[in-house]
Amino acid sequence: MKYIITNNLCIPQYNKDGNIIRTSRSFICRNRSLSRQSINLIKTYWKDIGIDFKKKKIDCSSMFDNVDNPIILEVGFGDGSSLINSALMYKNYNILGVEVYIPSIPKIIHKLFLEGKCINNIKVILHDVVEVLQYMICNNSIHIIQFFFPDPWVKLRHHKRRILNISVINLVCTKLVPGGILHIITDCKSYYHSIVDITNGIQNLKNISEFYCLSYYSGFLSTRFAQKALLKNNKIYNLIFICVK
Repeated sequence: MKYIITNNLCIPQYNKDGNIIRTSRSFICRNRSLSRQSINLIKTYWKDIGIDFKKKKIDCSSMFDNVDNPIILEVGFGDGSSLINSALMYKNYNILGVEVYIPSIPKIIHKLFLEGKCINNIKVILHDVVEVLQYMICNNSIHIIQFFFPDPWVKLRHHKRRILNISVINLVCTKLVPGGILHIITDCKSYYHSIVDITNGIQNLKNISEFYCLSYYSGFLSTRFAQKALLKNNKIYNLIFICVK
């Protein structure tokens, strides 16, 4: 936890020695002051929910109470609503959330530990998910990877910042077990078409979206970004791919 709280700020840190420095990231992190309450929440509960980023492969299953459960990795869990929905819907899975934004950590801690929710299958990492996948996650170890409403970066000149590009999707494929699932939800039409075009060129990903009913995932549509999409009457695209190895 030592790299998480610095001068009343909760910030992800990056190792300068040996780390791949990408010129265009899919996020912009600004230093934000945390309230004393938020800092105390992290200090008190990080040991129960948090996994520190390290440039070393880890056995993710060993971090959970039930080491035999398969793992769902959710990217960008925001206020934690979808992470908790995943934990409740998939009680026989371990849920690993990866988030880069500061305020998400005390929010998920508050939901789990102060609102009396009986959930013990959630762990979180505060860091850039690309580096987490590169350095921490073993190949063929994750059963489901979820990207729910990733930042669409709608302006054409910003498309290079979209996290779901060909290199990241190929990286995701290496981390999925054979038969593992990549699940993406977006309300951005151009992003949807971009993802479909990219995945059509990846041989070991098969699009099985048409076999699933969107209403089955209604629990995930209660998140803030989903509600914004619904208020705008945006079409929500539900993409599901199976990894064939």
